[in-house]
This record gives sequence, structure tokens and C-alpha cells, in this order.
Amino acid sequence: MGLCSYLLINFWGTRLAANKAAIKAMLVNRVGDMGLIIGMIFLLNQYDTLEYGLLSVLYEMGDSKLEIIGFCLLVGAVGKSAQLGLHT
Repeated sequence: MGLCSYLLINFWGTRLAANKAAIKAMLVNRVGDMGLIIGMIFLLNQYDTLEYGLLSVLYEMGDSKLEIIGFCLLVGAVGKSAQLGLHT
């Protein structure tokens, strides 16, 4: 999706503004991708599952690692939906 956005925004590659906007869109997409991937890797390494329903059960048990995992997933969601300062 990020590559398609980059190519679509940079259709007129001779325009400097189009080049800058395309690079910015690509970087914002990468922030979201990395947050989501890191959160999923932490979740998989700690609990051997990727089920989001398990998060609420583990949170009720008081597992402190979930704050880091939740923050990474939040960064991924915000980056992928272009909200809260990550919009172009």
C-alpha cells in the first residue's frame, strides 16, 4: 500500500512538491508499519499467540508487558490511519 501511495503521489515526478509529498507519505506509512510489526513480534514472543482477545484477559491478570505491546499497536494504528500528527 505504501509503494502504491508513493507512486500515485509522485506521478508528476518532475515537480519538487510531488517528490516531497511522496517521500513524506512513504515515511509516515513506515512508522505505522514498524509500530504494528514490533507490537506483533512482542506479542508473539511473550505469549506465543497473535489473538487480540487474549490481551484483555492478560491485562486483567496485571501483566505489565502489555503496556509496551499496546503502545506499539497504537502507534501502528495511528500511523496506518494517518491520525494525530501523522497525517500529510
